[in-house]
Amino acid sequence: MNKHEWAASVIGKPWRLHQCGPDTFDCWGLVWHYYANVENTILPPYQGMAFSDGFFQEVDSWTPDEDGVVLCCFANGAPHHIGVKLDNYVIHAAGNERKPGQVFRHRLSAFRRIYGDVRGYTLDLHKPNHS
Repeated sequence: MNKHEWAASVIGKPWRLHQCGPDTFDCWGLVWHYYANVENTILPPYQGMAFSDGFFQEVDSWTPDEDGVVLCCFANGAPHHIGVKLDNYVIHAAGNERKPGQVFRHRLSAFRRIYGDVRGYTLDLHKPNHS
């Protein structure tokens, strides 16, 4: 599946906590689904492990034409939301237990305004045990 087919298949799908598709997603499940279906890479089962185990490396700078960069939003120094950058957009699943959500496609500039402290990450391809 290419990145555009993937995006078309997930945008608008409902947000559900601890779900990684194909019909419902939380933010980490959506990133997991992207890597499994577009990059043919299996990530750890939850976000905290991916960052603490070094699966992702922070990039000092990234350009709008780099796709597949994981954008992680931080609050008080801790990751709290994540999405995948494709073209000049971010595909991300947002919602919570009190307010239903969905998978969104936001412009990169809007995503940065909404979430504030946004940092880019790439997958560390030298990390052992990547599928």
